[in-house]
Parts: sequence; C-alpha cells; structure tokens
Amino acid sequence: MKKMVIFGVGPGLGMSLARKFGANNYEIILLARSRESLRQYCDDLLKENIKASYYIADAASAESVSKVFQKLCADQGHIDLFIYNIGFLEPNRILELTQSKLLKTLQMDVTSGLLSTQIIYKNNDPKMNSDILFTGGGISISPEKSMASLSIGKAGLRSLVFLLAQEFENSNVFVSTITICGGIKSNTHFDPANIAEVYWKTVQDRNQTEVFYR
Repeated sequence: MKKMVIFGVGPGLGMSLARKFGANNYEIILLARSRESLRQYCDDLLKENIKASYYIADAASAESVSKVFQKLCADQGHIDLFIYNIGFLEPNRILELTQSKLLKTLQMDVTSGLLSTQIIYKNNDPKMNSDILFTGGGISISPEKSMASLSIGKAGLRSLVFLLAQEFENSNVFVSTITICGGIKSNTHFDPANIAEVYWKTVQDRNQTEVFYR
C-alpha cells in the first residue's frame, strides 16, 4: 500500500483528496493544527475502510513543520505522495497589509511547503517514485486586490513549484501544482470531489508541472 501525506486538511478539498486516494490503495496521513478535527477526519475515513492516521503541525511555524516532518519520515518511511494544501485565506488590501501578515502568508504558502518537501526528499528512497503536488490558485496569475497577501503567496508558491520541477528533472520525483481558477464550493463545477479527480489524473499521468482547473 502506498503512503500519502496531506498537509492542510479540512472538510472540503483535503478530505475529498483523502477519500479519492484512500479508495485507490493509499494509506492516508493527515496534517493540520486541530487534534479534534484530525481525529474526526480519521474516524470518518476508517469508517469507509480507508487506513488513516494524523500528525499535528502548524504551517505558520518553521519549527513545528521541521519537527513534525522529521518524526513523520522516521515513523512512516518512504512517502509516495505528498500534497501541500495550505493557503492563508484572510482578505486584505495591499495598502493596509502589514509586514507581519505578509511574512506569515509567505511562511504558510511558500516556506513551509519548501521545508516539508526538503525533509521528505532527504528521507525518501531515491530509487522509488515520489509525487509532490501543491494546491495553487488562479490568483497567482491574476491577483485580486481584496486578497493581497494570498495573491502574493500563491505567486510565490507557483514559482517554487517550477523551481522544484527543474531540480527534480531526470529523477524519480514528480512535482506539479494544481492551479484552481475559482472558489471551491460543493455542488458546483468547483466541487472538491471534482477537483480531487484532477489530482488523481495528474499523479497517474506524471507529465505536467502545472495543471489548470477552470
């Protein structure tokens, strides 16, 4: 059974990803800040006969990310699939954006994504395939003035993905961003279950550094 780590899980896209991959022979490892929520998500998955466990980590803290991912890799061994599904979603405008808020956004959207990827890469077996996917957004290409920090953060994340893809060229590591060009909402085209299908296809194909969902 393959192992999949999702950093940033909630009842929407995170759990849809867990269900999609868990139903296809992946063991699911969830990471988020809330122990109570993680317990409930794991219980829900186990009821669906999906093997699941969790670790508590805070993407806003480099110390937390480093400590938890070192332990996770020591516990779990090779990680077949890592999905970084983090975004600092607070509305703000650029002229009111504080330095501390922007730095927090960059830590969550970019720096922790890089740090967790570095730790997994260093601990994974280089002879085995591994897939690393990032949840991006159309806001990285077309910034929205009401979501200033997120626009900057997702733009940084997109650059990070392309840089990683260059580094991992001609290796067993596949890197991609799923650029979601719209708000995720159930019972619409942007239903998280629909988007999870795109992640699944991206992992099966392993040939696109960026996949747009419009």
